[in-house]
Amino acid sequence: AQSGAKAITVKFNRALSATEKTYLDGGFAVKSSLTSFPVTAKFADDNKSVVLSAVYLPAGDYTVTVKGTDAPFTVKIAASVASKIDITTPALQLADNVDLGVKVFNQFNEDITATSGTYNYITAVNGTRGTVYNVANGKINLVNDGQAVGSLTKTQEGDTINVSAVYPAGGLTTTKALKVVTGSSATSIELGEVQPLKDKTRISAGDKGLVLPLTLKDASGQTIKLTAGTVNLKPAEATAGVYSNYVVKDGLFISISDYRIIDSLIVDKDGVIKFNAGVAGTATIVISNPKAGVSKSINVVVNGAGSIKSFQLGASASIVQAGKAAAFPFVAADQFGNEIKGTDLQKYLDNGSLNISSNIPVTKNVNAKGELELTFASEGYAYVVSSIPNVAVAPTTLNVQVVKAASTVGVNGIKDVATTLENGASVGFNGDNIVLVDSYGGTDTAAANTYNVEVTDGKDVVKYEGGKLVALAPGSASVKVTSTTAGAEAYSFTVNVVESSDISSYSIKSVGTVYAAKTVGAYTKGVKLVGKTSGGVEVALKSDAAPFVSSNDPSILSVSSDNQVTGQKAGKTTITAYNANNKVIATQEVTVSEDAPVAKTAEFKKSEYSVAIGGDVQVALTVKDQYGVEVTPSAKIGSSNEKIATVSGTTVHGVAKGSVTITYVNSAGVIATATVLVG
Repeated sequence: AQSGAKAITVKFNRALSATEKTYLDGGFAVKSSLTSFPVTAKFADDNKSVVLSAVYLPAGDYTVTVKGTDAPFTVKIAASVASKIDITTPALQLADNVDLGVKVFNQFNEDITATSGTYNYITAVNGTRGTVYNVANGKINLVNDGQAVGSLTKTQEGDTINVSAVYPAGGLTTTKALKVVTGSSATSIELGEVQPLKDKTRISAGDKGLVLPLTLKDASGQTIKLTAGTVNLKPAEATAGVYSNYVVKDGLFISISDYRIIDSLIVDKDGVIKFNAGVAGTATIVISNPKAGVSKSINVVVNGAGSIKSFQLGASASIVQAGKAAAFPFVAADQFGNEIKGTDLQKYLDNGSLNISSNIPVTKNVNAKGELELTFASEGYAYVVSSIPNVAVAPTTLNVQVVKAASTVGVNGIKDVATTLENGASVGFNGDNIVLVDSYGGTDTAAANTYNVEVTDGKDVVKYEGGKLVALAPGSASVKVTSTTAGAEAYSFTVNVVESSDISSYSIKSVGTVYAAKTVGAYTKGVKLVGKTSGGVEVALKSDAAPFVSSNDPSILSVSSDNQVTGQKAGKTTITAYNANNKVIATQEVTVSEDAPVAKTAEFKKSEYSVAIGGDVQVALTVKDQYGVEVTPSAKIGSSNEKIATVSGTTVHGVAKGSVTITYVNSAGVIATATVLVG
C-alpha cells in the first residue's frame, strides 16, 4: 500500500530471515504502464515489512513485483497534497533568529514544507506586551526586534508569543501560544551518560565531538533548548587547572572540576552539546538552576590514549614502484585488544609508538581510505621492519620488491570525442581525451604539455587548432597523437567529415534529471542536438542548438526563448526539438525532481601534486551535486601528516620531504583524495 508521497510499503506474513532478505536484494520492481521506477528498499526493524522509496511516483495505478511471488499486485498512488500546517516548536528561547517551527505536512504526515512553496503569512505578537515581531523565513528576533510599545519593556522570559500561520493554497491555518524561556526556566535537569564515539568502547584523551546528553524541561513539561554558542569552562586567571568557579549559560550555572579534561562545551543550533576530551582523568560536570533550586552532576571518565600492542604488515596487492605510494594491508590492536582501524593508525606513526623502517628510505602515510601507504625512494629489494618500542613483541619483516618508476610507453587510445563531424563543425580535443599507457600496463589521461597532436593526412579536410579538431571540407583525415616521452608509441585515428545532407536524423543529448529550481539559474539546462547518418553513426554538428524547443507540460519543465529548460515541479514531461521548417526532429522524456541539491561527487583536478620544501602549490577541487551542477565545497581539505605538508584553503605548503594524502570529506560522506609529493 502507499505509505508516502514517494513510498510503497510491502508487508509480509512473518519476519524474514537474513537469508531471505539477501535473496530479495534488488528483487522489487515498480511499474506504471510501461514505465519502470527505480526504488530503494529499506526493511523494518522487525523484518515484517519493507518500504520501497522512489525519487518520483506520479499519481496513477502501479504494479509491484516481488521476487519469488506468483504474480504482481496493484497499488494506487495518490498525489501528495498539503493536509496540515503546524507550529512544531514547544517554546521560544530568548534569543535572535529563533525558528518558529512552522511546517506543512501532507496526508502521510510527511514534512513537505520545502516543496509546498511559501505559506505566505505568519504573524508573531507578544501577548504579554503587545509587541509585534518581524517574521523572516519563519524566524523572529526576540532580543533585537519587537521594540517597546509605550512604556512596555522588550521581550522577557515568561512572555507569551501568539503565533499564527496560514497556508492559503491548502486553506490551512493554525495558531499557538508559545512561552519565552531561558535555561533558568528549567525546573527539571537531566544529564545522561556520555557515550564513546562510534566503533569505540571507551572515551579516550583526544576524542572529539563527544555528546553531553542534557534534557531541560519547564514546569509544564515543555523541553527547553540552550541557545547556540561556546561555553568556555577555562577561567582566564586559573593556573592550577582545577577550580570550582562556574560560568553562566542562558541562566544556568555550569562548572567543571578539571578544565584540562574538558575546557569548553559547544552548543549547536539544535541545542545539542558536544565537547572534546583533553587529558586523561575524571571530570565532574555540574549544571544547576539556582532560580528553581535544581541541580545535576555527572562524572566523565577519560582514559589515556590507547597504545599499540600488536602490528602485522601484509604484502601490497599492487606493483610497488619507486617514488609512488603503494597501499599495504595491516592488522593492528591496542592494549585493550581493540582492533586499530584505518586512519587511527596514523597517530601511532606520528608519536613514534609504531616504527616502520627499511633499507631503502621510505615514507609512511595513512590515506583517507584507511590504507597504509608506503613510498620508497628508489628501486631494489626492500626489507621493511615493523617494531613497537617498549612492547615485548618481536619485530616483523616484510620483503618488498620495488621496481623502477613507471614511464609512458605509448598512447593507448582516445575517449569522449566525436570522430565524425558535420562540415564546419569543431570539437574540443585535449589531454582529457587522450589515454596513455605506462610500462606496467596502467592507463591515465595525458597531462598538459605531455602530448602532441598532428593531422598527418587530409590537412584540407581537418585541422587541429586551439585545442580543437576543426572540419574544413567533406572527406577523411588521419590524426596522430604522440607522447613527449622518448620512444613512446604513437596512436593514429581517422576523422570523417560529412555534408549536412548526409545527416538523416537527430537526437537530443541526454538532459538528465533536472532540479525544480523554478527560476532561471545554475540549474537551467541547455537542449543540444547530435546528428546521425543513415548508418547510425553519431555526427558532431556545426550548431548543436535546436531552432525551437517545446515542453509538453510547462508546469513541470519550462522552456525559455533561448531554448533553455528550467524545472518547475516534480514530474515527467517530454521536450520536442524542431528544425527551421517547424518539423519535429527529436524528442526526449525529462524527469524533474524536487529533491534538494546535495554534493554527490568530488574530484581533485590531478591525482598527484608536487611541491618543494618551503614552497606552495594550488590544488583544484570540483564538487558536483546529483544534478551535475558544480557547487561550492562545504568542507576543508586536510593533510594526512602536517609534519610533511599543511593545507590552507586550496594551498598546500611543503614542510618536509615525504608524501601525504590530502583529503576532502564533507558531511554527506563525499570523499576526494590526492597525493602530494614534497621535496
